[in-house]
Amino acid sequence: MSLNIYLQKTHKCPHCAHDIDDEPRAVYSANITRNLNVMWEAAGVYGALYESDGKAAADILSVLEQGLEDMRADPARCEKFNASNGWGTYGDAVPFLADLVLACRKNPSAVVRVSE
Repeated sequence: MSLNIYLQKTHKCPHCAHDIDDEPRAVYSANITRNLNVMWEAAGVYGALYESDGKAAADILSVLEQGLEDMRADPARCEKFNASNGWGTYGDAVPFLADLVLACRKNPSAVVRVSE
């Protein structure tokens, strides 16, 4: 199983601010193994990742940023939670989280969509 996370936006007309699209379009998407759940809990980002469906990217950004900072500050603590089968390691988690943070910064009004 895995986590699929998307950021979706409805594009607006620059002149009248009405929605141009009938359906929101993904401006970001990513997938990562659920084997990182314990590491996400330890980093304090589990809720922002798995329980954020329907929220704005700006609403989860500070939690993700803090979690990423904490993970980078203490790799050894996080590496204790590497999946024993090799599918889900600190080396997978940090780039995933860094990319998501960047996407949320670029698209703060995007709606977060989560599926498993």
